[in-house]
Amino acid sequence: MNVLTTFAQPLTMSSREIAELTGKRHDHVLRDIDNLLAELGETSPQLWGHLPDAYGRPQRVAFLPKDLTLTLVAGYSAPLRHRIVSRWLELEEAAKGPALPNFSNPAEASRAWALEFERAEEQARLVVEHAKKVEALPSHDLEVDDVPILARSHLVPIYVP
Repeated sequence: MNVLTTFAQPLTMSSREIAELTGKRHDHVLRDIDNLLAELGETSPQLWGHLPDAYGRPQRVAFLPKDLTLTLVAGYSAPLRHRIVSRWLELEEAAKGPALPNFSNPAEASRAWALEFERAEEQARLVVEHAKKVEALPSHDLEVDDVPILARSHLVPIYVP
């Protein structure tokens, strides 16, 4: 018997996503968040993190729960508030996941079993189909020295003393 275990992560919206949805610069959104948290006397370090920017450099990012996100954008214009609220509704709907069938109803239980059985059969068919494709691919028995250093540089970590 398969048991599905999920550990609920609190829903958050990143300052980057808020910037994208509102069309504001990320540094301005961070400034607004800093001001909001100062006014609320909030000092939660778990709200902050770092994500790489386009150049791979760590960039300061805030991960706000729903209440702080809505409080932040309450000072923004109505269209911007609407975008944020709509996005929160999408996040909450996605977090719900699929509803479980009523297993006390024999018809629903048999439908759920049949759907799962068909899904498992389809996955098994795809595995066989893809295995045949993989076997049909030509094998290359190259030595490491046969591959130019630039082609293998992303595969092997290079340590420079």
